[in-house]
Amino acid sequence: MFHQSWVPGHGSTDYEQYYAAQPGEVYRVTKYQKSYEPYVIMRRDGPPWCDERFVGYGGNKAACLFSIYLSGIDFYVFPDDFLIHQSHPYAEEARKNERKINKQVYDDFRKELCAEQIAESLRINTLHTNDMDNLRVECMKTPGVPEVVLEHLFKVEIEKKGQFVDLIKAIH
Repeated sequence: MFHQSWVPGHGSTDYEQYYAAQPGEVYRVTKYQKSYEPYVIMRRDGPPWCDERFVGYGGNKAACLFSIYLSGIDFYVFPDDFLIHQSHPYAEEARKNERKINKQVYDDFRKELCAEQIAESLRINTLHTNDMDNLRVECMKTPGVPEVVLEHLFKVEIEKKGQFVDLIKAIH
């Protein structure tokens, strides 16, 4: 099955929990990965729209879900429901090239989105709130996010945990 062959894209679903779930049980995704790309159900007027800079195969769905996750929306799994994806012809050489290009596009997209959303969150003084937990955690793991932004994020996380540590001084 595909979820076993592409763990970065589907491991966050936690299939052990999925298979063990009781009828009617719904559970929250607790180990988000940047390449997570499940099939989702969402309102048209709800979360941010998906970025359209991706061409061909790879990265577009993960980028869309990354945007949604950074906005503070958590993902939930409905184990009673499933779907079947029907494969379609796609030249492997084209897919390989598009994947390579879109990987760089996705890396750049993540840095850009983190910078934009952190700046906005700082502007409206919400970076320290629980609603911005996903933003802080994921952007701290995103290579290329400017060091000054990371220093601020680390400080917010330390303060949130109630620890009186000036991590910025410890870093330097």
